[in-house]
Amino acid sequence: MASPLPGYQAQVQSLLDDFGAVEYTVANLNTYINDARVQIAGASESIRGQATLSLAAAQQSALFTAATGLPTGVAGLLSVRMARVQVLVGPPAGWRRIEMRPWEYFFTFRLCQIINNPGLPTMAAQLNPGIGGSLYFDPVPDMSYTIGLDSVQYPTALTGAPTEVELIPAPWTEAIQYYAAYLALLNAQRYSDATMMFDRYQLFEWRATQMTTPSRLPRQYPGNTGATGASANMPLTGQPGQR
Repeated sequence: MASPLPGYQAQVQSLLDDFGAVEYTVANLNTYINDARVQIAGASESIRGQATLSLAAAQQSALFTAATGLPTGVAGLLSVRMARVQVLVGPPAGWRRIEMRPWEYFFTFRLCQIINNPGLPTMAAQLNPGIGGSLYFDPVPDMSYTIGLDSVQYPTALTGAPTEVELIPAPWTEAIQYYAAYLALLNAQRYSDATMMFDRYQLFEWRATQMTTPSRLPRQYPGNTGATGASANMPLTGQPGQR
């Protein structure tokens, strides 16, 4: 097993025409590559995984950084898509779905109550997104609970260690070199070249999202929305040429 970092370094050096690391040091390239990996993981939401939060009695909120059970190569959570609460200790464990709501709904209809009796959490909302994000739960837990999360995650930085693995799946990995080169050119104040490289990054990220969106069997989705969703689906950075 070998780290994917040397491969990324060679790709970026080729784009920059700097094979001898004369203009851009390897250390700086590593920083740009790892920054690109976090950006692409967030924009594509391509690293999805389960994690666990432990809530104590009377604890209504928890930080993403408190999540446990993350796989090797994951540094933390960027957002939470779904949640569940353990109601029976296993194996097999019994779980109940927690309804995820926007913060504004949660604040208006759950937090703004005269009386809030403790109990089993049935609703949650994300107040702060991102690496330092947080989740709020209602009702306030009446005892300790284990919360299971379906989350969008971001990867740990690559260092070149031989046991490292890349959790960003192909074909999104093709976009990493272009974003890293964009950062390098931006730092060198080569703004025109940086803009061109950012356009290439958008193209490859957009293509990856299009390629991985199911459209062959649209009837598998409610309302036959598979093909429609595939045609509209795009990374958060938008279609190529949009900034």
